[in-house]
Amino acid sequence: MGHETYYQYDTAGRTKVVIDPELNVTATVYDGLGNVVETSQWRPLKSDAAFPIDYPQTVPSSSDYEEVSSTRSAYNVDNLLIFTGTTTGKLGDPDWQWHNITVNYYDTQNQNHLKHVVKVNIDDVSDFTNFNLLVDDDSLNDEPALSYFSDITQLVTSTNL
Repeated sequence: MGHETYYQYDTAGRTKVVIDPELNVTATVYDGLGNVVETSQWRPLKSDAAFPIDYPQTVPSSSDYEEVSSTRSAYNVDNLLIFTGTTTGKLGDPDWQWHNITVNYYDTQNQNHLKHVVKVNIDDVSDFTNFNLLVDDDSLNDEPALSYFSDITQLVTSTNL
């Protein structure tokens, strides 16, 4: 297409938007502490698509771009990663869906060491209402573990880390 790769940086010098020669976009959003809270991939819908320079305050026009996927992360008050999940489709559309979720639990009594990682098989889970009840502090043993759930209550495997 004859385009060059375009890079936009925030005021802290972190990569904010990358637009490749085919006008595909990767946009990264940071929290106030510099943690990545969202990385989104966007596909152009026309050859002269324009991606907003002030994303995420302004989202791309639906006639210019469609969101392909987004990875979202959240951190606790101690700035430790507690949640990561990937979605595809446009938020609010019927085809929007989660593809994976990972939740990290930390031992707050022991300098915030990672204690338990929970991965959920999204294909089998549709109701996340009771997600925090999956692994509460009382159910965790003293050994760090990785658990996979096939549905909201069914533990498939748990392995010490």
